[in-house]
Amino acid sequence: MGLTKNYLKFAPAGVCNVIGSSWAGIELLPSGSLPGHTDIGIHVCVGACESLVVWDIRTGDKVKTFTNGASMVTSISFNGSNHLAVGYLNGSVSIFPLNDAGESVIFEGHQSSVACLAFDSDEGLRLASGGKDTDIIVWDIVSQRGLYRLKGHKNEVTRVRFIPKRNILVSSSRDTFVKFWDLDIQHCFKTITDHTSSVGDFIFLKDYSYMVTGSAMQDLKVWSLEYIEKDVIEFADKRPRLETLDDEKEEQQVKCSLLGTIPKECKEEILSMFTRGSLFGFHGNDKRLTVYKIRSDDEIEHKLKKRTKKLKKQAAENGQTDSGISVSLTIDDLVVKLQTVFASFKIRAFQILEHEEEKAKIVALLKDNSIETYGLEHRRVEKPVVDTLSKFSLPGHRNEIRTLAFSSDSSAVMSGSSESIRIWNRSSLKCVRSFTSGYTTSSAFVFGDRHVVVGTRSGQLEIYDIAAGLQEDSIDAHEGIVRTICLTTDKRGLASGGEDKQVLLWDFDYVLEEAEDESKQPRRKITVVPKKKVEMADVVLCVKYSNDMKYFVASLLNSKIYVFFADTMKLVWVLYDHDFAVTCIDISTDSQILISGSIDKSIHIYDLQFGQCLRFIKCAHDDRVNSVQFLPSTHLFFSSSHDGTVKQWDADTFQNILILRGHHNNVTCLAVSPNGKFVASSATDKSLRLWEKTEEILVLDEEKELERERQLDDKEREDLVIPGERDNEAVIVGSKNTRTESSADKLIEQIIEDFNSKDSTNSSVKKSSDVLKQIPSSELEAALLLLPFVYVEQLLPILATIIEDEAEVELPWRCVMLLVRVHLGQITNNRTLLPVLEKLRRLRILLKQEKELINFNRVGLLFLKQKLEDRDSIMLFSDVTNILNEKKKRRRRKRAIVTIKA
Repeated sequence: MGLTKNYLKFAPAGVCNVIGSSWAGIELLPSGSLPGHTDIGIHVCVGACESLVVWDIRTGDKVKTFTNGASMVTSISFNGSNHLAVGYLNGSVSIFPLNDAGESVIFEGHQSSVACLAFDSDEGLRLASGGKDTDIIVWDIVSQRGLYRLKGHKNEVTRVRFIPKRNILVSSSRDTFVKFWDLDIQHCFKTITDHTSSVGDFIFLKDYSYMVTGSAMQDLKVWSLEYIEKDVIEFADKRPRLETLDDEKEEQQVKCSLLGTIPKECKEEILSMFTRGSLFGFHGNDKRLTVYKIRSDDEIEHKLKKRTKKLKKQAAENGQTDSGISVSLTIDDLVVKLQTVFASFKIRAFQILEHEEEKAKIVALLKDNSIETYGLEHRRVEKPVVDTLSKFSLPGHRNEIRTLAFSSDSSAVMSGSSESIRIWNRSSLKCVRSFTSGYTTSSAFVFGDRHVVVGTRSGQLEIYDIAAGLQEDSIDAHEGIVRTICLTTDKRGLASGGEDKQVLLWDFDYVLEEAEDESKQPRRKITVVPKKKVEMADVVLCVKYSNDMKYFVASLLNSKIYVFFADTMKLVWVLYDHDFAVTCIDISTDSQILISGSIDKSIHIYDLQFGQCLRFIKCAHDDRVNSVQFLPSTHLFFSSSHDGTVKQWDADTFQNILILRGHHNNVTCLAVSPNGKFVASSATDKSLRLWEKTEEILVLDEEKELERERQLDDKEREDLVIPGERDNEAVIVGSKNTRTESSADKLIEQIIEDFNSKDSTNSSVKKSSDVLKQIPSSELEAALLLLPFVYVEQLLPILATIIEDEAEVELPWRCVMLLVRVHLGQITNNRTLLPVLEKLRRLRILLKQEKELINFNRVGLLFLKQKLEDRDSIMLFSDVTNILNEKKKRRRRKRAIVTIKA
């Protein structure tokens, strides 16, 4: 029996280079929301791949990081006090507390990415989420479950917002519609169909009296909203009666009329809109951010009176009477344009903070992985002043990383992109050096890690001094892109291959640089001198030296690999097994094995001594292979691909050992540290990820089983809909996955155990109650829906016993109501369950008593709150200024500002 080969697992060791992903938005945290920090307007929360990061934009420090899962963050929402809601690409939603007082909560209900989130404006106890699956889900934060799923849109939901104190939800979608939902009956009572293109966003102005919608049309639409108190009508059966309501009754809650339009400068679709205080702004898929000011009620009244006076004067001059003169509110009376802010790159999202009177800060997340802050002084509307206060960009590249390299001691990582080179400390993952460069395509540390050499897209080799932070030299090497560079084993020279179908061999050398000042001594600088030129048959994509300096290997665009003797450059082998261009190659430390990756998704393993193909791994990745590299002193190697994964392979057994998942887009490059303990990878999601070798032994069978479970979970994610309710506007929230199936299996096992037991004891009832409590609240409905009816028959008597014996009645009653709702027809036709239903009917008094107890406690707490306020003359749980502003608004509503008649 042969010995089993053991492998050590590589685990994630950190992520850097990402300031803010362009998939999610930005939230500005107000003063006091973050424990230990009281500054105003300096902390912003952005999505950084799968994490939520809070940055201090003044100091550039990462204050806090929230992570819950491995999926990409696609949306963010802040409830204004203590909780952050995060939507992910896989359709899940997480709730994070800022003060670390509670645990994070995960909701799962969407089948695709979550596009928008919104908290209930009243207390923040409800959360609405809209996804690309066209559904809207309303979640209960307290009970940690989904209340209902609203169906009606035909395309991605772009924005959802609550109207406070009305229990109304408004949603916009790419299907060109804006819908108003009555959450009391889960019904869409109004739909705005005036848009001819997808609606990107909308906002409310002046205490929800006006609504502004933005789309790909030439202007924004402003709507006047008039709320009508709806009569309290109780229906014995709400759903059939809703279908008979006419249009007049459906629109009795909100009357929506078009007030006018606001022209927009951008021709693209509106990506986001935001309002705070007296300002609101919007932007499209460009650099322009347009800011408007909302006039106060006094200013509007003054403008209307001034216009009325002007009309009366004109009537008097024309000899007409002014008895019939009246003016109406227009867009120019409501808002006025302040300024168009031009960012340095395309804007993804923004926030406004009015921290002083007539002064505001605008924080914008740009699509080039940076955050800019602007100061806006709008004391004079005619001449507002906009200043760029800061640009937060140091911790990351503006574009995706194209090349990676480790230092010889594995303590630093170099990354190069289209605009700069950065040196990262490997342990802290902080940027310690940055150079402005050309479009880098390949790189390496040289001369004791004191210098770096890079190849550029313009055909140059550039050498930089790390300590001095200067460019030592720039050499014109190739006529076209420098595709690859490779150092010799003794580090005294390098080889480069380029777009000009040439391989150039270089030696490092020192030259004297004449000083500008004659009094100073000439300075020695490092450069490279040409040694040899080799013409190739096609574009050179990758070159490598063997560790013993016996062979030199080059891969070409014509799908062939050429093997030369390194000293004489005499051709030894031509390997032509690939179908398409060979993008990457590497040679093992013992110079025995050659590996290659290609655009054809395959990896080939060769015996370098005899030029024989040992194994052809077809479809090693789901997309083109970009990089392959051996672990030092082993036959284990890593490969990266456009499919977003990094895989570890054994070149002796030809097995796939491990799949490293974490990137959310195409992996562009890969680097293995010289000590073999670290692997660095980067992708077009702008992330630079570090993977570290652990002491944990990897079992191949377990890894394969985990991979099968992950694939099965992805396939089985589907909505669970109650039979007969598929066409309704509101359906139950739940999704089928491996966790809900596992919860259903545990519940079935406990039901079978209780059914087979001869006597029903308190211990068996307690076990059943414990199993129900162990199921997460957000997954309870889905787990119950997976139960076959034969187990539902056995579960209902157990629930009745739990309600009768246990002090807690909320959870079992929740299960009973769902099961009866789902299986009503089968339950009523089953005579054996009629006594159980009669028993549950009698036990409803316990539920009534529980409700009365909760209401009594609530009234008692309100009474104690009022007594404390009267005694201490303070306001608890509310802000005094907000109450005073609310009283002023009530007085202003009594004034006639919309229409003034003489």
